[in-house]
Amino acid sequence: MEDATNYEAEAIAYQEKIEKETIEGLSLISKHLAKGKRYFMLNLQFIETDQDVYRQITVPADITFFDLHIIIQDCFNWMDYHLFDFQYVYRKKLKMITERFDEDLFDDTARNKALEAHEVRLDAVFPQTMAVKYSYDYGDGWELLVTLMSEATGYGEVSLDAPVCNEGAGAVPPEDVGGWGGFEDFLIAINDKTDSEHEHMSAWGRGQGFEDKFEHKKINSRMAKWKTHKRIHEKNMREG
Repeated sequence: MEDATNYEAEAIAYQEKIEKETIEGLSLISKHLAKGKRYFMLNLQFIETDQDVYRQITVPADITFFDLHIIIQDCFNWMDYHLFDFQYVYRKKLKMITERFDEDLFDDTARNKALEAHEVRLDAVFPQTMAVKYSYDYGDGWELLVTLMSEATGYGEVSLDAPVCNEGAGAVPPEDVGGWGGFEDFLIAINDKTDSEHEHMSAWGRGQGFEDKFEHKKINSRMAKWKTHKRIHEKNMREG
């Protein structure tokens, strides 16, 4: 019990620290909007790294956090192979959102008490909370700060059903590269033709769909198919 309490206190302190540092200078356009379709502009920023890798996306405000997980996977060209969770602080309490599993599968009190990602909508958390931490693949340890930058009741003159990537920078690490250290080794190998691992790692990177720069059109093409990818995920979960 003491370990769990210490973990929660440390997690709350850390979450409040990164939220304060990241959203400084950003402003919410309005918290009192006219009725209509709402959209959130979210900034996806890798944390715990010196590399400047981020994407800004616009999504309907009424999608769930499970939907957002699938959208992030498509945005980053990841393969949805691993566990994920979202964490945020509300009224000095740490909240976790993830997929629900049988409790016997995990000796993890926080996960077993987590909110169900299929049931929690973004507009139930934002803008009451301005930033949420997204963790994916606990082996590689990818962590993103998902920050609410603005909200609106329209996107230009059209209704937006598919999410849109507005801008971004930096290359996203490929799936299963081995964390930031593995990614650095991967980049050295593929960028040095004299490296003994150059051909092998270059071929592996292509197989993983690695994009060495921000590919705006490719990202939006993938994100437009997110509902299909969601159905595939849910089918695999039922059959798994």
